[in-house]
Parts: sequence; C-alpha cells; structure tokens
Amino acid sequence: MLGPLRDLMDCCWMRCVELGLDVVLDYGFWNRRDRDEIRAKAAALGAKCCLYSVSVPDQLAWSRIEKGHEEPHGSWFIDRNAFCPL
Repeated sequence: MLGPLRDLMDCCWMRCVELGLDVVLDYGFWNRRDRDEIRAKAAALGAKCCLYSVSVPDQLAWSRIEKGHEEPHGSWFIDRNAFCPL
C-alpha cells in the first residue's frame, strides 16, 4: 500500500541530497533491512547517514496514542492490550 508513496518520497529525498541539501527521513525504520537499504542509497549519493532513536516514557507514549484516538481523522487505532513499548 505504501510502496508507491515510499518510491515517490525516495526520489524526492535522493534528489535533495544530490542538490546538497540535508534531509531528515522519519520512516520509522523498524527493521534492519530498511535501515540498511536507506544507508546504501545515501552512501551511493555520497551522503552521511545518522540514525537517531527518539523515545518517551511509556505513559507519555500511551497518552499520545489516546489523544490521537480522540481526533476525528487521527492516528490508527491501537488497542491498549496491543501496546507493547520497547
């Protein structure tokens, strides 16, 4: 489902790198394969890659999820029993 959108975004950020611009990708990068793929693309363009991990306390994360549930077109629904912080 997100494949065509991701492909379009890849073209965009890669062109920005070619133009010498800094780029921040917020794709989640949940698995090693995705991280390695992006690193390889960036390296091929001569870009430096940095991976940042941002975390918040579990209770704050859950309160943000609940807030998203309240918005009419908010985030995807996440059941409390399925919430598994790292």
